[in-house]
Amino acid sequence: MFTGLVDALGEVIEFRRQPKSASLTIKFPYTSVVLGESIAVNGVCLTVMQARRDELSFDVSSETLAITNLGQLQVGDTVNGERALQANARLGGHWVTGHVDTITRVISLESLDEYVKLVIGPFSESQRFYLIKKGSITVDGVSLTINELSEDQIELMLVPHTIQNTCFSKIKLGQVLNIEFDYMTRTIAHQLKMMLNDAHFKKFLTQD
Repeated sequence: MFTGLVDALGEVIEFRRQPKSASLTIKFPYTSVVLGESIAVNGVCLTVMQARRDELSFDVSSETLAITNLGQLQVGDTVNGERALQANARLGGHWVTGHVDTITRVISLESLDEYVKLVIGPFSESQRFYLIKKGSITVDGVSLTINELSEDQIELMLVPHTIQNTCFSKIKLGQVLNIEFDYMTRTIAHQLKMMLNDAHFKKFLTQD
């Protein structure tokens, strides 16, 4: 479990592609990382397979390559990193699982003093159930607040601290972004759909 608060930036130093998977090595300024530890890389929960001082290696499955932007990484790229949440730590962002739901793109960027207004999309009709104005969303591993909703897009505001301490300092138009919808919103929406499609529950709702 993570919070969407990036705690380090990493540099991709090796990316070896195989027919249906990949091996990814990233240089992170972490200490005391153990094998099997979970690290969120651009919002994707990966397992540490090797730890050599500040170089961490991960195996990346075909599923992860297909549904996230990790498959587009190149040597020298910068990535957002976050170590797993400790039970006694403050939850400064929101609950983040590291399981990416979809990818989307940067539609527009607008500088407002030291802030950046970011519009991303498109989102499908079914995905819009998980988008709530002033609700949370994880974008490339960063916990952000949805400022505005349109038909298939959302508007976000990047504050100076976020810009300076994440990969968003290099964000550009058309860039592919990993999206994880708010865990609680997604769970509630799923359960409501299941209940509303259940004949016994429908009968209960229509009882006097």
